Amino acid sequence: MTLYLLAAMTPGPNLLVTVQASMAGGRRSGLSVVLGIMVASMIWAAGSLLGLNLLFALAPWLHGAMMVAGGAFLIWMGLNLLRSAWRPPEMRRDGGLPARPWGWRGFRQGLLVNLANAKSAAFYSSLFAVSVPPDAPGWLIAALVGAVGLGAGCWYGSMALLVTLPPVAQLYRRAERGLTALSGLVFMGFGIKLLAGRA
Repeated sequence: MTLYLLAAMTPGPNLLVTVQASMAGGRRSGLSVVLGIMVASMIWAAGSLLGLNLLFALAPWLHGAMMVAGGAFLIWMGLNLLRSAWRPPEMRRDGGLPARPWGWRGFRQGLLVNLANAKSAAFYSSLFAVSVPPDAPGWLIAALVGAVGLGAGCWYGSMALLVTLPPVAQLYRRAERGLTALSGLVFMGFGIKLLAGRA
């Protein structure tokens, strides 16, 4: 879990979408996104523990298809953010996310961003391969999946709460256009990197 938390703290699409949604849409928006990230993290963890890596080894085209779809999705998100950055302030309060990016929409955004990174499967599989015995009982697998979800919720949730503090929110409003554009470029970079890994 220490290794997992250190990896989660490394800046990536999950952190970026959490911060972007929180600063643009407020605490409720950010926490909705965090809930989606938690569920996707648990899906990746459960899949890895139950043999997802073996499935990818037997059907490499499936892993390749997920990499392409994930890369395309992240690039699409980046383009939406770039387009949003050039709108008038009153039209970009959502920071490029769907209108009212909280509740189901925010949850879906966090879920899709995390699931879009097919490299997560390799990360979880390698992490669990060195730390979980092959004959691990069901309760240990369930506990690990729950711990991954809890860890994701604590880290990304604390980021959502931190960036919505009034002083941070005021700084964001002053540089909103530039930060939205930068977020778009970073999302596109993640998507291109994912596609390049497929090549």
